[in-house]
Amino acid sequence: MQLRSILAEMNVLAVHGSGTVEISGISCVARRVLPGDLYVAIARELENGEADIELAIERGAAAVISRRMGNTRLRVPRVEVADTRLALAEASAFFHGNAGTKLHVIGVSGPSNSWKTTQLIKQLLERGGIKTGLICSLRHEVGDRTLPASPLAEVCDTQKSFAAMVRAGCTACVVELPSVSPAALKGIPINVLVFGGGEQNLKALSLFVQDRPGTPICGIINCDDESGRAVSCSSIFRMQLSYGFGEASEVRASNLSFSMTGSKFDLELAGSFAVCELPLVGRDNVHHLLGAAAASLSMLTPKQIFGAMGHLRPVPASFEPVPNERGLAVYVDAAADPGSLAALLDSIKLLKPNRTLLLMGSVQGTSGKTRFDLGRVASGFADHVVLTSDNPGTEDMNEICSAVAQGLEQSQRGTYHIQADREQAIRDLISMTEPGDVALILGKGERTYQIIGNTIVPFNDREVAGECLQALPTPLLRTRPVTLAVAALA
Repeated sequence: MQLRSILAEMNVLAVHGSGTVEISGISCVARRVLPGDLYVAIARELENGEADIELAIERGAAAVISRRMGNTRLRVPRVEVADTRLALAEASAFFHGNAGTKLHVIGVSGPSNSWKTTQLIKQLLERGGIKTGLICSLRHEVGDRTLPASPLAEVCDTQKSFAAMVRAGCTACVVELPSVSPAALKGIPINVLVFGGGEQNLKALSLFVQDRPGTPICGIINCDDESGRAVSCSSIFRMQLSYGFGEASEVRASNLSFSMTGSKFDLELAGSFAVCELPLVGRDNVHHLLGAAAASLSMLTPKQIFGAMGHLRPVPASFEPVPNERGLAVYVDAAADPGSLAALLDSIKLLKPNRTLLLMGSVQGTSGKTRFDLGRVASGFADHVVLTSDNPGTEDMNEICSAVAQGLEQSQRGTYHIQADREQAIRDLISMTEPGDVALILGKGERTYQIIGNTIVPFNDREVAGECLQALPTPLLRTRPVTLAVAALA
């Protein structure tokens, strides 16, 4: 596609150089530019797009879009615009055939564990006969392909994924929105927005919706959250549906009971009712299901949703059981911050285990306060914590463990010990687990590698835990079936 074809659909201030150059892709990260790409120099949190223009050209950028002329010596065509993020959105949408407008896009925003809701929406829609793509922090799913999530996802990456989904025959897509940000999400079409509450504020949400006047957005509001209740009482959404455990919610669960293998509850779905018994362990997972069911009403009938629930699988890395024959259990959860960990541990409390045993670490770059808070939250629930490595990178393991331990020491409730070798730490945890206990391996979820120093090595918590369980001696008697919980804290 020629540059001038793309520019014809955009608001530009000036064009310096030929518009006939061929463009084979679009990028806004200089170090990821491929030969033939159109490089859009946006400002990122840790990168200055303008300063990286020369790097992009060295890597083969065919043309550049930026706010200022810069020192490119016109080695490639240069386009000046007033708003580089808007330019990125416009160029990406046109280049990829406005694929997003051909999909029913459901955005999910809220706390860091919003990816759980996206996974459940996809399951419900797929079981309802709607081929659905997925873009979330856990992974991306395009047709039958599963791809690792990109930590640098921008609108150009999202539009490229939309195009791939359309080619694969998808008619819907579920997108995890890390924040309701009009700037970061320019050009992404949204038909339904699940607002889970948390960090977002009313002003940002209002601007986000106002930025899309041509397409009315249906709001799915978490009314168990204070900010969600504020949104529900506002006029931000012209169409909205509430979910939660409260009686006022239009999609709600009541009469809940929990076990080590699942949950049972009565579900009211916008006037329809059913008794559900599902392999979703914990109150938090049921809450995510309520949001998913409410969002799915935009494409399915209540009857179709109830039918789809009969085929639900545990959400990957979300209290996900790891099968074993030892009478001990495995759940997987990707709680990513102290708030998510607290929600997970609250769910465990409802299971009334004999003991709660945790294994946890902290990834490179995590703040000292977050590490302290992780330890503090764990100390309120855990009987014992094994501190170990979790992608520490070039950071000192002793300093990482010390920061988490300071939080653990806020409570006299339990004990802890440090085992830097993660494989041995998992063996330690499983060896002390008894029937009736819940043991959680926190940290990785879907991430199947360890970053030690500058080296990346394969490491799969599930596989290691499974091997450890297999190595245990066969029990003579199990009086109470339980589950060993494997949870993940990134």
